Amino acid sequence: SSQFNGVLDAKAVVSTQSTGDEARIAQEDADFKSQLKAISKQFSYTHKTFTDSLGEFLVALTSEADDSMKFLSLRIDFNEHYKHKHGNSFNGPYINRTKSVVA
Repeated sequence: SSQFNGVLDAKAVVSTQSTGDEARIAQEDADFKSQLKAISKQFSYTHKTFTDSLGEFLVALTSEADDSMKFLSLRIDFNEHYKHKHGNSFNGPYINRTKSVVA
């Protein structure tokens, strides 16, 4: 009888510990997901800001009278990745920059 009670007490302690561990793990998981979401938002904002700034910079370079600035624009976006990816948002001289430099 006393052995039986000892076993029950031991099982109760193990059960309480595993419930505590599960709660801790669930909290850590929720914290991680929250941090990941915040980092993702920050990355998206940084990506958009960088892309917009680079587009403005490339447009400004191609608008310069100095040919070396136009060539710098070609070197920065030599394969026209940003032009093709964001063509609608990069209007004006940026779209036709290769013609204005070569011609």
